[in-house]
Amino acid sequence: MPKTILGIGAHYDDCIFGISGTLLKAVRKGHRVVIYTLIGDYSNWKPVAGREKELVEGTIEICKDYGVEMRFGTFAEMNFDFNTE
Repeated sequence: MPKTILGIGAHYDDCIFGISGTLLKAVRKGHRVVIYTLIGDYSNWKPVAGREKELVEGTIEICKDYGVEMRFGTFAEMNFDFNTE
């Protein structure tokens, strides 16, 4: 029976570089593989200034080519606020 394998990372490339072998093995075995990254707003990250939309869309497309679903959260790069209450 196929399972859903979920990889979670703060940045778009954490799971891609950190656990790619494990995720690709799961895809080959017929499992659903999803990567969820907390940061989805790269508008204030200088290396991709003006190209943040392409970064997100390109990452989604490349992952799809390998049979992996890529999901992005709504936190902003370099601006991660939290509330302890």
